[in-house]
Amino acid sequence: MKQPKVENKIVLVSGGTSGVGKAAAISLAKVGAEIIILGHDQKRADAAVAEIQRRSGNPLIWAELCDLTLRSAIQDLHQRLVDQNIRLDALINAAGGVTLPQVPTTEGVNTSYALNYGATYWLTTELHDRLRKGARVLNVLGLALVAKNQPVLIPKDPSCTGLTSSQVIDAAFSNKMLLTQALAGRYKRDNITINCFNPGLIRTGMGADASAMAKTLRGLYNVPAKTESKLVAKLALDPRYTQTGILYNVWGHPVEMPARHYTVQKRRDLLAFSAAL
Repeated sequence: MKQPKVENKIVLVSGGTSGVGKAAAISLAKVGAEIIILGHDQKRADAAVAEIQRRSGNPLIWAELCDLTLRSAIQDLHQRLVDQNIRLDALINAAGGVTLPQVPTTEGVNTSYALNYGATYWLTTELHDRLRKGARVLNVLGLALVAKNQPVLIPKDPSCTGLTSSQVIDAAFSNKMLLTQALAGRYKRDNITINCFNPGLIRTGMGADASAMAKTLRGLYNVPAKTESKLVAKLALDPRYTQTGILYNVWGHPVEMPARHYTVQKRRDLLAFSAAL
């Protein structure tokens, strides 16, 4: 079923200058939503805005600069949205990538973990009051079947001491799913759904500037494919998708997560750990 056109809907997309984020922005813009993309480089952000406008025929696209590896930068973004009285109908957490070597940010968080998990946590919690009642939060989760079958690894500290590069990525992905479950009940009070989804194979630049390990991961996570994600428009704007706290596969069907890995205690542990990031 074709997604109908929408009016007066505002969607914020992290990582909207490339890859999954840009593909999501194009899909959402085509059905009429106003799009705010987040990026960290002005030239790339301007180029992405122009491309999304051209490909969608929608002029209501603009960018905000934000370093998604820093909680303070996301807090600054929140204040800018408050100052402009902007309320969101959907938040798409699509930012991600592989950053090697595993160095801490100025706030002491492993850079790769900060981008692949911290940004999702910070955006979702810091912007909670910017979400309208009935809003949708969607968290991108690649390689859904792999993520679903592996144990949940919560780092011992924000710098991810003792973890390899691949373990940091695995932790970030499983933590993103666990966070989705942990926040689902809280956000449901405001009729806000929060889910993970696998967008399918999207052309991305993930790991483009990293080492051999990153290129190996890129081969696993980023097989060249389509440049637009129609699924995200349905999950973000179609009123039929009312479930919360779940993972949708590439066809838009719910995927059951193994209860032995995704426990209530694990959710509590993750929320306590995340609050200190």
